[in-house]
Amino acid sequence: MEEKLLYTAREVAELLSISERSLYNALKAGKIECTRVGGRVLRFSRAQVNDYIAAETHPRTKLTDLERRLLQEARNVLDYPKDPIALARLATFVQKAEELKGEGDPRYPY
Repeated sequence: MEEKLLYTAREVAELLSISERSLYNALKAGKIECTRVGGRVLRFSRAQVNDYIAAETHPRTKLTDLERRLLQEARNVLDYPKDPIALARLATFVQKAEELKGEGDPRYPY
């Protein structure tokens, strides 16, 4: 897609690989912003599209290996709440996460 100042809804939907209806639903839900030209005609800037993409990128897709394993251990405890082995494994992973936090590890930003 060539670089322009403003894009039509059809162009943005094509760029995002979604239908125009999905784009309008996102607009109505406040998930993407637009610029109105002449009061009614909708146009989207590249910055508005990039902001939408950034906001819709789900953080769960960016989990570290440690976080994935911690979540799995937590699920094991929920599935088998009285299993001492599952509880011990969860405690071990929580301890490791706390150690990373104390070291200022960038994989643990909280």
